[in-house]
Amino acid sequence: MSKEGKCATDGPRRGFVKRIARLMFWLVAVCLLLVWFWTAIETWRLEKRLSTLVSIIVVGITLFLLFLLEGYESAYGDLRDKDSMQVSEGLRDFLVEMQKQDRVFIGQRELFVVVGITLITLATSFRYIVLPFLGRVETHGIPGAFGLVFTSLMVFWFASVASKMLALENPQAFLKCCKPLWRLIKKPGWDSFLAPSETIVAYISRKSPFNKKQKLAPSRPTFYDSSLRRYGKALDSFRQEIVIKRDGSCAIKARGLLWITHGEWNNFKGHINLDKQNVALEAQKTPVKVLTGPDLNGSREQAYRCLDGLFETGSPGMGIEVVEKVKGQLEPTQDERGLLWTIHTTVDLPEGLAQVSGQGNLATTADGALVFYEVEARSKDPVFDLGKEQDGWMHTLDCPCRKYSLTITLEADADEDFAVPKAEFVFEDKTHLGETKRLSDALRYESKNLRLNLDYPLTGGTVKLSWHSWLDQSPSGRANGPSATPSSNRNSHGTPPSV
Repeated sequence: MSKEGKCATDGPRRGFVKRIARLMFWLVAVCLLLVWFWTAIETWRLEKRLSTLVSIIVVGITLFLLFLLEGYESAYGDLRDKDSMQVSEGLRDFLVEMQKQDRVFIGQRELFVVVGITLITLATSFRYIVLPFLGRVETHGIPGAFGLVFTSLMVFWFASVASKMLALENPQAFLKCCKPLWRLIKKPGWDSFLAPSETIVAYISRKSPFNKKQKLAPSRPTFYDSSLRRYGKALDSFRQEIVIKRDGSCAIKARGLLWITHGEWNNFKGHINLDKQNVALEAQKTPVKVLTGPDLNGSREQAYRCLDGLFETGSPGMGIEVVEKVKGQLEPTQDERGLLWTIHTTVDLPEGLAQVSGQGNLATTADGALVFYEVEARSKDPVFDLGKEQDGWMHTLDCPCRKYSLTITLEADADEDFAVPKAEFVFEDKTHLGETKRLSDALRYESKNLRLNLDYPLTGGTVKLSWHSWLDQSPSGRANGPSATPSSNRNSHGTPPSV
């Protein structure tokens, strides 16, 4: 069987196996609950002890409290470093108080979790258990093993995992449910229980390697997501393509996808900067597309794949809709050093989408709005000096960006070729060494093409590309170049050499 045919049959097969496995684990959970309930009822019927009924109530209440305590940890973990002004008014003081008593919550919450698991273990310690078709079983340690299995799996499935997954869906809603527990957890009397733990931590934290603390920056995807949530606007994807003609003039195409998550935005600005003054770029007014934001109920990776498809094709899909009733237009303005442009929309984004009627599910703005735009500009006068010693291009990134792409191409009939390209990232008038290395590693070039693709570039800096354009006077040689072939100007993985 071919590889493609095998893959086609493996997919449905894996799906079937997964469904069977899920069904089996549900059967295990139901059987454990039934055995526990039958055993408790049988014990009450034969012994008439009040403690048996109490144990049934204790198990139910304790599982519910463990559900809250475990989810409480996950909800607070998501909101721990968030600005309290972003949450609902009823939670602000509560969140601030928890953030100030971080260590108290971590230690004393765990105390109640351990007590809860102990209570369930004691409440399910039967002298015998009742099994279907077998009746009472009280030999070979089976009742004790059942108590351990029941406690472990019930806490795992219904208290720990379920609550944490639910808390991640909506941390604010879950934290609000747990508000009464905080009054109990923060009581000063409980901190005495933590004395042994605190002593051990104090001693070990003074020893290597725990005494070598390092403050790490958030990852680039995390910083991008935080910036998007904080400022309400980010550039999901941006691509700029420059074609240099024989006379040094150029044609520039820029494509961008703005993501607006909250606020009231109806005006967006951008620019194309040139190294030369008094060189006019001509561009036309163009319409822009206003769309609903991606569905974030699934994974963020799935949302990003949806945005990538929209950016490449210009066609929405997977829940993203074009909002026909909201119009937008890009208006270019000539500047002495290039081109300025402004995008205007007929409503404020994304809040204004709620005012649009008859557009399906547009009444909600939870996922924000998207603005898809394209700019095309041309210069009549030379912008680049082909054949001169060095030339270059720069672009300032003034907005958080997830995917950045820059392509510079020499026209096919140009006499010159690119050689010895160099990438530099400038931040606050200084070369940023770390980001410059990322640019250099990402830069790819051929004789007439420079390509740069970079994920999550540093916001507020300037991408600078420079190169030499050498005249190729023969099919096999270059008059002014140090080598005969373009490939010798690259190292083994296609990135530019150090110059």
